[in-house]
Amino acid sequence: MSFNRNVFTDKALSDAAQQSYETRDDRGNRRTYIDIEALPVPLLRIGNGEHYIDHIPTVAGENHPSKAPGTPIYVLLVFSHTGLGPNRDDFLCMAATYGKPCAACDRRNMLLDAGFDWNDIPQKYKSSKRGVYYVLCRDNQKMVETGLQVMELSHYLYEHNLSEQAKIPVLPGESPEGGLGFRPFASPEHGDTVYFKHVGKQLKSRIEGIQFIPRKFKIPDAMLETTFNNPLDRFLIFPDQEEIRQLVAEPIPEKGAQQGGSVRAGRAKEAVEAAMQAGAAAPGIGGPAGGDDQIPGPAGADYDSADADADADGYFEPGLPPDDDIPF
Repeated sequence: MSFNRNVFTDKALSDAAQQSYETRDDRGNRRTYIDIEALPVPLLRIGNGEHYIDHIPTVAGENHPSKAPGTPIYVLLVFSHTGLGPNRDDFLCMAATYGKPCAACDRRNMLLDAGFDWNDIPQKYKSSKRGVYYVLCRDNQKMVETGLQVMELSHYLYEHNLSEQAKIPVLPGESPEGGLGFRPFASPEHGDTVYFKHVGKQLKSRIEGIQFIPRKFKIPDAMLETTFNNPLDRFLIFPDQEEIRQLVAEPIPEKGAQQGGSVRAGRAKEAVEAAMQAGAAAPGIGGPAGGDDQIPGPAGADYDSADADADADGYFEPGLPPDDDIPF
C-alpha cells in the first residue's frame, strides 16, 4: 500500500474516536458467566466512593437454581469460578449453583482426595458466591438518566451484610410490627434506597456503612415490566465442561504455593500426577444434570460512577476470601 495523505480524513478519524468511545468499557476477550450483550439494560460498574442504589424486584425464571418460575425476588444468587485460563475468565459453577458436574470442582476434589490441604488449592478452583441485581443508581444525574441497570457484586462483600442489615430486631416474645421480619427495601411501593461506600480494589475491596434511606417515589410500571419480562437467570451462560477441563489441566501446584502450605502436599502432588497419567476419573459432585412514580434527581454527590475507580479486572469484585470460601 502506497502512502496517501488523503486517507487521514476528518470523517475517518472522527469514526475512529467514536469507536474508541463506544468500546471504552469493553473488557477485551475476558468472559464472564453473564451474557452481557443479551442484557436488556446496561451493566453498572461499581467504583470506589459512595453509592445510592434502589433495588428493583424481578421474578425467578426457568433457570433459577432454587425458586419456581414467577417467584418474586430482588437478587439472583449463584456461584462462579474466577480466573480460569489465560484471560482469567469467569465461569458459572454448575456444582455449587445447580448440583451438576463442574470440571473446576472435579479438579479441586481430586487435589483434596490426594491429600492436598485446602489452603494449597488454587483459589480459582474454589467457587465464590455472587449476587446479581436489577438496580437504579442515583449517584448523580447521569446515572439517574441511564435508568435501569444490572449490578453484580460479591455476596460476601454486599448481600451478606445487606440482608443482615435488613433484619428487623424484635424483643424476645414479641412479634415484628406488621408481621415483617425483614425490611422490604426492594418494594416498588414502600422501598428504600440503599446507601453504601465502596473502598479498595481486588482482594482489598470492602463495602462499608450500609444504610437504608426511605424512598420517596414509587418504581415506575415500565421499569417493573422490564424486570418482570427479563428474569436475570435467563442471561446466565452455562459453560462447556470440556473447555473448563482443558483450562484446569495445568501443572499441579507446589507445596505452599497458596497461603498456608501442607506437609502432605509433595506426596499429594505425586499421587495426583499418577492418577492423571493413568486416566483416573476425578471425583465430582453428582446430581441431575408525572406522579409518585417519577424518579427524582441524584441522591449522591456530583461525581460520575461510570468514571470512578473500578476494579482493575472490570466490574467483577473478588469473591469470598480464601479462608472463608465454601469447601464443597
